[in-house]
Amino acid sequence: MTELQFESVEEPFRSHPDLAEAALRALYTAEFVGAAPNRAHSVLGWDALLAVSNSLGSGKTTLVGIQVKEASTRSWSHESAEQITSVRQMLERLLQEAEGSPRPAGEWQPVLSTLDEDLVARLVGASPSSIRRYSSGGRETPQAIAERLHFIALVLAELAGSYNDYGMRRWFTRPRSALDGRSPADLMGKDFNPDGPDGERIRRLAESLRTA
Repeated sequence: MTELQFESVEEPFRSHPDLAEAALRALYTAEFVGAAPNRAHSVLGWDALLAVSNSLGSGKTTLVGIQVKEASTRSWSHESAEQITSVRQMLERLLQEAEGSPRPAGEWQPVLSTLDEDLVARLVGASPSSIRRYSSGGRETPQAIAERLHFIALVLAELAGSYNDYGMRRWFTRPRSALDGRSPADLMGKDFNPDGPDGERIRRLAESLRTA
């Protein structure tokens, strides 16, 4: 289950629900790819986004990191339409950075803590014993498995706002009419290509929760 819990929302996210949704999507994605803030944040706002940007940059100064830092110092009480558009584009870039490349060292823990080991093994096409070696760092994660793991992390980020851990596990194993009566798990496994047609169908199914 996601550990992100916010008690309040700051501007401009409070006045612009679409920005709040985009910020949450970036934060959920960062959490499942192993780039969550290193401390709890009770406010949905710039501090949490800046922490994620710093984590994604791994100590390096990135363009989006500079933009997030600059935005965090502004007053957002009377923002213009142009400023809101700029924030929306910034959040899209932050999301793209989080989605960018597999990070198995950071992704194993959040994925395994949400889905059980046997299900993850089935989804990535490896044995549970191999999963334990990869996740512990005892063996390097093969590229194909790292790509499937990254795909799972991104799907979980889409589901996080709508399901608890049980619901997310069930989502992967439940037959879906959009998948011709098969479950996401049925389409995944050893030969699954996240960038192929089945991967696209599964991502669209997960993303549809945000637009329902």
